[in-house]
Amino acid sequence: LVQNAGDAPLTLQDGNKDIVEALAGIHNNGVINIDMTGTQELHLNNLEGALSTAMINTGTNTGLTVVLTNTGDITDSTYQGSIEGDAAIRKEGAGYAMNIGGNVRTSYLDVAEGALSIGGKLTTAHAAVAQDAVLNLTGKGSSIEALDVNGLLALGENAAAAANSLATGAGSSIGLGKGSELTVLSSTALAATVTGNGTFTVSGNGSVFSLAAGGSISNDTTLALRDGASTTVDGTLSLGGLAGDGTVNLNGGTLELNNATALFSGDFQGAGTIRKNGTGTQTFTGPGSADVNLSINGGTLVLK
Repeated sequence: LVQNAGDAPLTLQDGNKDIVEALAGIHNNGVINIDMTGTQELHLNNLEGALSTAMINTGTNTGLTVVLTNTGDITDSTYQGSIEGDAAIRKEGAGYAMNIGGNVRTSYLDVAEGALSIGGKLTTAHAAVAQDAVLNLTGKGSSIEALDVNGLLALGENAAAAANSLATGAGSSIGLGKGSELTVLSSTALAATVTGNGTFTVSGNGSVFSLAAGGSISNDTTLALRDGASTTVDGTLSLGGLAGDGTVNLNGGTLELNNATALFSGDFQGAGTIRKNGTGTQTFTGPGSADVNLSINGGTLVLK
């Protein structure tokens, strides 16, 4: 199927399902409207297109699931347009990488297999990344109400995404590119390993950050506590750096800060140790009222 720029919009209805799913590929540089009823799936095989103006409108039927998958020996495809509507979207194909250059708006995004990259912004009520699957967000402004990560969530350089809630499974991981930021707007017990030079942010009054079994933040990654968020150190909490204006309860433990450069203007509570390691510069501008033992083994610690 080839839909060119300037062609009249193509509408796919219930009677077109078998024909569309039998196609070896879909090349869209124009507009495709999906108008299907009831609870059903529509498989789009090897979707591609070179123009950012291309659009697939999935309609208002939340019972429809649009499945992005591959056929034959195709291992990757690139579609530079957008996919928007109320239908769910599921990415299938364990060895198949799908790249979408534009925006994606959907009621539910399920990255079940393989890799899905979105260059624009993702807007969805629920996004799930299955074990061994990859969701790569490279744009700014992605908004997700509920985010479930059991595979790999990656944010590209300078990308930004916000989730109202985050659930992470055993063995999951989050990669944050340089200058990127993933913001969680509620309490989260992190079971994922977070790596990269970006910032993992917990924000909101009463939001609490903690590490669950298997969870960690790398020596290069900044943890930011913003707008009333807090954390309590349980034994040793190791981070790349600490940012934001929230609260850290040292709780008799040790906060280790390593290679990131960050500024924290919030409060420390309780007694404990802050140990500066690595190469980064950590700046504290808060009241500094806690009973803190400072240990500087590497990098720079600035107190203002």
